[in-house]
Order: sequence, then C-alpha cells, then structure tokens
Amino acid sequence: MKIIPLKQGSDEWASWRLTVVGASELSICIGQNIYQTAKQLYMYKTGLESPPDLSLNLHIIRGRKEEPLARKYAENYFSKKYDCLTLLMPVVACSNNHDQIAASFDGICLIKDHPFYNIPVELKCPSRPVWNDIKRKGKKSPHYIMYAIQVQHQIYVADATEGYLIFYFNNEIQIFHISRNEEFLIYAINKALSFMRNVATITPPADDLMRDIYTPTSIVELDEWKKLSTDYTSVITALKTSPSSNDLLTRKLTLRDNAVQLLGLYKTAQFESFRVSRTTASSTVNYEDQVMKLVSYIKEHNLSVPVELTDSCNFTVVTESKLRINTKAKPLPISTPLAQSIQTFEVEITPPHHY
Repeated sequence: MKIIPLKQGSDEWASWRLTVVGASELSICIGQNIYQTAKQLYMYKTGLESPPDLSLNLHIIRGRKEEPLARKYAENYFSKKYDCLTLLMPVVACSNNHDQIAASFDGICLIKDHPFYNIPVELKCPSRPVWNDIKRKGKKSPHYIMYAIQVQHQIYVADATEGYLIFYFNNEIQIFHISRNEEFLIYAINKALSFMRNVATITPPADDLMRDIYTPTSIVELDEWKKLSTDYTSVITALKTSPSSNDLLTRKLTLRDNAVQLLGLYKTAQFESFRVSRTTASSTVNYEDQVMKLVSYIKEHNLSVPVELTDSCNFTVVTESKLRINTKAKPLPISTPLAQSIQTFEVEITPPHHY
C-alpha cells in the first residue's frame, strides 16, 4: 500500500476522500450498507448534494471520544497475544493496484519485524442497541456484515491476508478475526471502480427502489407529476370545507390510484414539495386472542394442546401497505454538477460471491 500523508478528520483529508472509495464506502457500492445507498454517495462525491453535517451526531461524538480507549484495549490484547508490544497507528493509505481504492485505518502496525505487521484493525464503539445486536447475532448481525466488508476493503488496501474487527462497549470488547476473501474482493473492488467511473462521468448508479427517492426528469413525467400535485392539493383544500362530498372523496381516491401508477416500483417519489410514499406492509400477533382460545380449549377438553393453537402465525394480523401523500414536503436540493476530476479504469465486473 501507499501511505498518504494526511491527518484523518482534516479538511484536506475530507477533500481527498471525495476522489476515492474509502473502506466504509465499499458496502455502499455493493448495496450492503444499512445507512446509505450508492446513489446518495454518488450525489455527495460529485458535489450534486452536500453531505449531512455529522459534527453534532451523538454516535459520531461518542465514537471519537471512545476510539482512543478502544485502541488501547486492542493494543493490550494483541500485545498479550503475540507477547510483544503492539502499537496500532491511524494511517491513511491507498492500494498499490488502484489509487482510487483507499482506507483510513483505525489501527495498523507498521513495524516490519513485528508478528502483527500490516494487519488492519477496525475499531467500533457502538451504541447499546448495536452492541446488544452484535452480542446476540454475532456474524449474522447486519452491522457485523457491513463492517466486515469494511475490513475486507482494508485487507485489500494493505495487501494483507487477514484483519480484525473489534467492538468496544463499556470496557468490554468483542473481537472478530476476518480472513481475506479473494473472490469477494474481486467482485467488490470492481464494483467500487465502476462506481468511481460513474462519478467521473456524472452517470448516476442504479437507484435502490426501496430507499432512493424517485424524482421525475423527462418533460412528460414532469407534466404528469405537476398535474397530479396540483389536482391533489386542490382536492385536499376543497375537502376541508366539504369533508363529506362524495365527488371529492371519489376524486381523491382516483388521484391516489394515479399516484400509485406514477410511483411504479419505487417506495418514495417527490416532485417539488409533493411527496408520495408507500408504507411497507406489516403484521402483528393478537396474543390475547390466542391465549384466550388456548385457555378455553384446555378447560373444555382437558386434553393436550393442538399445535395450531400454539402457533402465533395463526393469530397474526397483517396490515396492508398504504399510500402516504404529503403536499408540503421539504423540496429536494437542486442538482448542480461539481464533478471531481478522477482517473477512470476499465475493469470487467464479475458476478457476486459470498464473503
């Protein structure tokens, strides 16, 4: 790997990150990040949208405050493991193979003769709910999966064979050893390079239909959404004075059907301040109904309880998906290209593999 002389958190570092795919961004590029989509990351890196200000985010503040302590715990662990003083340095670097594939390591030992040399360590200082999720689900936790991808990226940048993911909470650590997965890295790094080509050519990646907001662009679509917005707002206004009007209520239902058609496969769409959202279908179990029938059966028959009365699925109440329309949503930012000058690479994309 090639060391980049930048201090993590500095303005220069933040500007440089716009020109690369960092380790925490690889999961975004392959659609495995629970917080952000590839489209959103693309908007930030091209300057089409400003990234959110996380300086006041309590989770970020906690992480920065506790990371030095987490690093000390990790250093003590590996010092005992290898019976040798281990220092983990927060280094910024890029891959020898691709300058656009980079990482800001939480910790990596750079002493060449050290048994822990060049093995990346990713430190996480999660909230209690995330910590409990990691403790309960282990490698099946969505948070573990997302951060394990980050470590695989760091392994690639460092050209290492292994790495570690360490969670720190309340003076306790949870350690995961992660081996290099070459098949996964071939797939994921190619996806990351493809993403950076999108950034360089101002070509947005495919939308995440469940999380990205659809915005009409063609003249025909804009006209359709404008008409829907105007008509629906007019009907809602009229219903305030005539709430029982059958004509208005019927018109409202017709317009909602039109909204569903324009929404297509997306969960959310927006035109100016007019937003349409499809809520996800959900289900709840009517435990009271189940228990009452169970008790009644036991008293009446004094027999063993049938399986169907102990299966909560038979008492599940399913809620259908619904449509939510907001005529006063906050307008989305106007896209103004401020593309970065980024070198592009021609790399063949391979099918995904498990990691």
